[in-house]
Amino acid sequence: MATTIDVYSSELVLTDEERVMLRNMLEIALRETRVEVHRTHSPDFRALVQHQEGVIRGLLAKMSPPPA
Repeated sequence: MATTIDVYSSELVLTDEERVMLRNMLEIALRETRVEVHRTHSPDFRALVQHQEGVIRGLLAKMSPPPA
């Protein structure tokens, strides 16, 4: 089964394998941002990383299967 994502009025069709890989990559990136937030001492950089974390969480939420 393929997943279709509308990107700027174009469709991005992902195979199941591609969707799983993309989700795994986003989950890794999310873990890395959490570590980075705790390690940084710069308020500006911390805010940037927290914003990135929010974007990643949003993408993961959009990739979740619809409720049954």
